[in-house]
Amino acid sequence: MEKTKITGKLTDGNEPLLYANVYISDEVGQLIPGAGATTTDENGKYTLVGTGNFITFASVGYKPKTMKTEDLVANPNVDMADSSNTTLQEVVVSATRPENTKPQAKKPLLPKWAVLAGGAIVIGGLLYLALRKGKNKLHDKIG
Repeated sequence: MEKTKITGKLTDGNEPLLYANVYISDEVGQLIPGAGATTTDENGKYTLVGTGNFITFASVGYKPKTMKTEDLVANPNVDMADSSNTTLQEVVVSATRPENTKPQAKKPLLPKWAVLAGGAIVIGGLLYLALRKGKNKLHDKIG
């Protein structure tokens, strides 16, 4: 079987379908790896080069549409309006916290005490920078 090149436009009625998948498939719409695949551009246009008897168009919010390659050669522009997924329903997500639970206290970013590189130390969760003026005096406090 020789390769076929099809260039067309994928729309939903009058509006182009952007970045939809277009690929060579079997008759039930399963991708045939290596047979050919592409996506539509920002204008809904596509060019597919491949070998196969069926081409499937798939986009979020639409049922995949599988067509015979020979039908697309004759008319490469495809309207997905009749395959829109009208079974989507509204979903409401909510969350509550029981009244008897309290938010956990924030843990200090620094430990209660530590000696850090460069002469800095942590005391009581506060960072002190040791700037040498005289004999190892703690000079500046940050935090």
